[in-house]
Amino acid sequence: MPFDGITLSALVRELKPLAGQRITKISQPDSHSVTLAFRTEKGLRRLFLSADPSMPLLYVTDTNLRSPDAAPAFCMLLRKYMQGARVEAVTQPGLERAVRISFRHSDELGDIRNYTLVTELMGKHSNIILIDDNDRVIDAIRHVPPSMSSVRIVLPGSSYFLPETKDKEDFLSATPEDFMRKLASSALPVSEFLNVSWQGISRVVAEEVCARTRVSPEATEDRLSPAEMSSVYLALRGIIDEAALSPDLSPPVYFRNGTPVEFSPVPLSTCEGLDVRRCETMSEALILYYSERQTRERMKQKSAGLRKTLSSILSRDVKKLSLQEKQLRDTEKMERFRTYGELLLIYGYSVKPGDTCIVAEDYRTGENVKIPLDPTLSFKQNSERFFSRYNKLKRTKENLTRLTEDVKKEIVMLESVLQSLDMAETDGDLAEIRRELAEYGIIKAAPTKAGRKAKGNEAPSDPLHFLSRDGHHIYAGKNNRQNDYLTFSLAKPEDYWFHAKGVPGAHVILKVNENEDMPSDSAFEDAAAVAAHFSGYRDQDKGEVDYVKKREIRKPKGSYAGFVVYYTNYSMTISTDISALTQE
Repeated sequence: MPFDGITLSALVRELKPLAGQRITKISQPDSHSVTLAFRTEKGLRRLFLSADPSMPLLYVTDTNLRSPDAAPAFCMLLRKYMQGARVEAVTQPGLERAVRISFRHSDELGDIRNYTLVTELMGKHSNIILIDDNDRVIDAIRHVPPSMSSVRIVLPGSSYFLPETKDKEDFLSATPEDFMRKLASSALPVSEFLNVSWQGISRVVAEEVCARTRVSPEATEDRLSPAEMSSVYLALRGIIDEAALSPDLSPPVYFRNGTPVEFSPVPLSTCEGLDVRRCETMSEALILYYSERQTRERMKQKSAGLRKTLSSILSRDVKKLSLQEKQLRDTEKMERFRTYGELLLIYGYSVKPGDTCIVAEDYRTGENVKIPLDPTLSFKQNSERFFSRYNKLKRTKENLTRLTEDVKKEIVMLESVLQSLDMAETDGDLAEIRRELAEYGIIKAAPTKAGRKAKGNEAPSDPLHFLSRDGHHIYAGKNNRQNDYLTFSLAKPEDYWFHAKGVPGAHVILKVNENEDMPSDSAFEDAAAVAAHFSGYRDQDKGEVDYVKKREIRKPKGSYAGFVVYYTNYSMTISTDISALTQE
């Protein structure tokens, strides 16, 4: 669910008890975010504010985020104005995606002044802005000069005002009559009308309103009765009141295949069938939902340059392979040239000076073959010319066959590394991938400060380790090095090896317990699900997985890390959901 005004209203309700508390510490973990620490009855609580354009956030947490050794200028300014200040109120203007933290603090002359820290959670326009009691900007975490916006300038000394939401009205100040009159005059479908006509209403909420009222999201005003219009208003009002006023709010987070896919301050009937976890607070729901996404976004940003390089090389290799295969197909005519040469040696005596062709019977097939001739050459010279062309094409085919196999192997390797980047969770994972690519000469090894190549001082990266539902150990490699380690070092001959069929993915090992002939069916299913989940099938509901005893796996000499072959196997189609498994 987008971070809309309704979600923010539930969060602001959670933040209201901060009124009266003093701000004891201020830090700035990165260029987009700020953390305010409060000493409360429950201990030290931290309010995390982020104006990251890709993922604006605001929540309360107990976790202390690491900050740079030297505080940035904006952090120092906040400490000057807010350190030790007492919070007066935490408010939200209507259903706008903005939170105002009002506080009192002394200025340079010792006079008590009122200040407000405004956090705007508005996508690419997100910002954290400190303003004085005259609504003048003191400073902001992101400056917006006239060259960036002619509508609203955010610079020290400029006037502060909320960005106007074009053609959107405040639902909280509208009467039922106002709502129904606006709906009756709109030609938009109901879900789109709710989303684009009212502040803070996301498309997810709009679809939920339609689901609760059983009104088609595509219905327009001419297909709605007055009773249906009224039910739409009441359903939306009910969702807003539930988020902002319900005494027993327990925000749900919805999961698919163990990955959080949706969150909301209220239950969503549109998410029926998904796994759900109810949280005690809106902050807990946001942390649960965004923690994995934050990790993915962070790793995605760190690996962006490497991913771009690999994608470029992969694209080049695919084009190269296509050209080589076309050239390889052209060599198929080499046997025809050899046949021409041989038949000319047999029937060349019948060639007359000036002939441009000869028809000869192929002794192998019994068919007549028309052989083109160069009239300026003798039949022996024509034969030698055909043999020369045959030998040239033969050498070309041998070289192209070798080169084609090399390119195919590199393509498989690059696809598997790109899959490994999707699985990378730590800097150590990325470091292993870079070292592997440096060994193959795909990228250059990162030099140290002394000019020597890095030897891998990063924290070691371990394979993923799961327990099946009946307690069997399941291991999955996060990169090609780990895949080789699992398959050829950790796994014993009687253990089972799993891999997604036809797509890049992790090597998965199902350990066979001592005194056990074969694991249970559920253990096989769990291991196959892990293999499907950590593969190109990850975003699909199901995937096909091959499995075989480890003793059947072979690694061709000189092949890339993670590349194996097998000639006999079983297969199963399995769900990619691994939420039932325990990760060690």
